[in-house]
Amino acid sequence: MNLTLDKYWQNRAKTYDDGVLEEIDHGHKDDWAELFSSYLPRDLTGKKVLDLGCGPGLFSLIMAEKGASVTAFDKSEKMLEMARKNLKDFEGQVQFVEGDCEENSFENESFDYILSRNLTWMLSYPSTTYKLWKSYLKKGGKLIIVDAAWYSYVWCENYSKLAAKNLKEGINSGYDMRVSFEEADQCENLAKDMPMTYVKRPDFDLAILDKLGFESIEIKENIDPLVYDESFQIAYRSSPSFIIVCKKGDD
Repeated sequence: MNLTLDKYWQNRAKTYDDGVLEEIDHGHKDDWAELFSSYLPRDLTGKKVLDLGCGPGLFSLIMAEKGASVTAFDKSEKMLEMARKNLKDFEGQVQFVEGDCEENSFENESFDYILSRNLTWMLSYPSTTYKLWKSYLKKGGKLIIVDAAWYSYVWCENYSKLAAKNLKEGINSGYDMRVSFEEADQCENLAKDMPMTYVKRPDFDLAILDKLGFESIEIKENIDPLVYDESFQIAYRSSPSFIIVCKKGDD
């Protein structure tokens, strides 16, 4: 049977969780919280937050600690198992929902804030999906996207060599991929079928979000020094992470 993206992430749940726990151990949960404080109130009591593609639940945990009522949403049952484990102290405050982020799963205007990390590079239909996510937001709500152009190097041989060189240097500096090179190659091959692999990001996202009528779209590129260890920054310096924050108007 051919490996699918869904199956890949089911297989990766434990190692991905290990990476999140390391982030927490290294203080990066607090770094993310500080970054979000530039865009969200520090106290989210009474607010409803949707964490799309929650994985092991790092962003859900941060939002729950800020007092929000959180919906942790993921397509992978095993990822949700990890999230339940990591959010066990917030029983009743966090709801776990399994589903596809590109399919209609919630009522219009259900959430004050929507977040996602390292999810949008896998979207098959980014324009219609961003429109769907906007419909979930209450008026004045915000969509926060964290991602990177992870596999943009696949269409350029020289860029691919540079990315491989950076990864090797990152590993030599202490970065732990937590996956075998075979698994890394599997994900890269899957990315070759993803349309977001072949566009310039975050410019591509900006054009879609602007067309959808989002207000006050803010983009910060290369946020890696704010939230990741130095070895991670070296490993992925050819594809640094960005954050997009956009607000739904009151109209």
